[in-house]
Amino acid sequence: MGGANAGVRLSVTGPDSHVLTLDPGVGLLQIGPDAPADAACALRVAADEIIDWSCFDRFADPSGAAWPRVIRYHGDDAGFFAWSAHRRIESVVWSPTHGRTVDAAAAQIDHLLIDVPDEPLSLVLPERAMRSLTLRGHLDRFRAVAGAPGMLTLSPDTGTARGASTTAVTVAAPPGLREIGGLSLSHGPLEAPISLTSLHAWPNLTHLQLRGSFTDFDALTRLPNLTRLELRYVPDLEGFPPLATFPQLETFIAFNVDQAAGRQLRADVRAVSRQRPLRYSSVSQLRSREWFVAEYGLPYGGWEPESLQKKAIRAHRAAQKALASATTAEEAEQALVRFTTAFNDLPGIDTGEREDLGEAVDQLVAAEHASALVGRERAREIFDAHRD
Repeated sequence: MGGANAGVRLSVTGPDSHVLTLDPGVGLLQIGPDAPADAACALRVAADEIIDWSCFDRFADPSGAAWPRVIRYHGDDAGFFAWSAHRRIESVVWSPTHGRTVDAAAAQIDHLLIDVPDEPLSLVLPERAMRSLTLRGHLDRFRAVAGAPGMLTLSPDTGTARGASTTAVTVAAPPGLREIGGLSLSHGPLEAPISLTSLHAWPNLTHLQLRGSFTDFDALTRLPNLTRLELRYVPDLEGFPPLATFPQLETFIAFNVDQAAGRQLRADVRAVSRQRPLRYSSVSQLRSREWFVAEYGLPYGGWEPESLQKKAIRAHRAAQKALASATTAEEAEQALVRFTTAFNDLPGIDTGEREDLGEAVDQLVAAEHASALVGRERAREIFDAHRD
C-alpha cells in the first residue's frame, strides 16, 4: 500500500487530478467534498464529479487483499457498484445527495451503509447476497429491488436531544425488504423510543438486534420463531416478556442494559437453560439510568473490554478538567497532546477506536472556554500529529 505519508498521483476525476497520501495500516479511504484536506487516505472530490474508480486497482494491503477495504464516499457517482463486481469491497458508507435508481446486481460489497437523501432512492440489490445493509436518514424514501441482505439495519433519526421527547416513533419496513430474516433497529439510548409494534411488518424474522430506546416490548411475543435475540444499550426494558416466550431461541445477548430488568433476564436465562440449554447466552454490564445519562454520551460506550473503556473515560475527564482550567492556547494544546498520547501504548486501539478518539477531541473542544483557546481544526491537527 505504500510507505508512510507516500504521495501517489492518481487520475481520480481527470488526468493526474489528485494526490493520495497513504498511511500504512489504514484500510479506510474517504472521498467527497467534506474529506479532510491534506489528510492521509482522503480525497476531496465534489459531490457531482464522476470518479474513475479503476484508478485504485493498483493498490493492495500487505496481505495482498484489495485496498481500500473500507470506502466512505459522499457524492452521487454510483460507479463503485459496477467497479466492485470485479474487485470485492469489504465495506462502503455512501452518502448521496440526490435520489435515483441504481443497479447494484453485480456488486461485491459485504457491508453497505447508505445515508438515504430526501429523494426517492431505489437499489437493485446484489445477486450475491451482501452480509449487511444499513439505512440511515430518510428511510421512507428507500426502496429495494430483488435480493435481500443477511442483516438489515435501520437507524432512524429519532432526535438526539437528551430527554427532548418521550413520544414513541414507528419504523416502517422499506419496500422490498419485508421478507428478511435478520433485522437490527439501532439508535441512541437517550433518543425518543421506537415502538416495537413496527415489527409485525417482518413476519419471517429469526434474528433480531435492538440497540437504543424502545417501547411496546409485548410485540416481541408475536415473533415466536426467533432463534437469536440481542439487546444492547437499552436503558429501559419495562414490559420485556419472559425468555420462555421464544421456544426456538438459541442465542440471547443483553449488554449494557437496564439494571433492574437485567437481573430478571439472568434469572430467565437460568430457568430456560434448565429446560433446554441455549447455544449461547450472556447478560452483562447492567447499567443504571444515571450511567446512560453521564457516560454513554462519550464515544467509548462500545469499547471492550470494559477496563479499556474505563481508562478512556478517565483520560477524557482529565482532559476536560485541564481544558477548563487552561488560561492560554499553549496550555489547552498540551492538554490535548496528553489526551492523545495516553492511548498510543494501550492495546486494543485500532482504526475504529481512533475514529472514536477523533470524535472525543471534537467533544472536548466544543465547550465554549476550550473552543476560544483552541478550535476544532487545530485540535484535529494536534490529534493527527501525536496519535500513533
